[in-house]
Amino acid sequence: MKKHAFEVIDNGADNTDFDDKYGAVFKPLVKINHVKANEMDDKNITTVRLIMPWRTVYNKLDCGIFAMRHMEIYFGEKGSKWKCGLPKEGVSQERILEKLRMKYAATILTSEINTKHDDVLKVAYEYQKVDQKIHGKHVDDAQWNIE
Repeated sequence: MKKHAFEVIDNGADNTDFDDKYGAVFKPLVKINHVKANEMDDKNITTVRLIMPWRTVYNKLDCGIFAMRHMEIYFGEKGSKWKCGLPKEGVSQERILEKLRMKYAATILTSEINTKHDDVLKVAYEYQKVDQKIHGKHVDDAQWNIE
């Protein structure tokens, strides 16, 4: 019988006990009577946490950005062969995460299914007319507010 694995993709590199963190991963599926819940909760499925070089110890804020990048890039490769374009934790990673944050925010805000799509584009077009020095101040203020 083929052994199946459920791969956990988590950017956190903490030393939390695996079972404490992921042990009940299938319980919500059982609770809502998902058609595959019992099959996935089967003891023949092992849960494997992918080891990725870009996992983080200190960054506890960008898990959503990591999750979106992982969904965008992951196609079943082994952790050691998977290249998602993120370097190890540090300044380079922070810069790339910032660009990804802007990319994903722009995609969500300008999506046709966003009910505020037209309002967002209208504000964006108006903002393009604002002096570049003010743009820079807004970026600085935004970064200050985030940190």
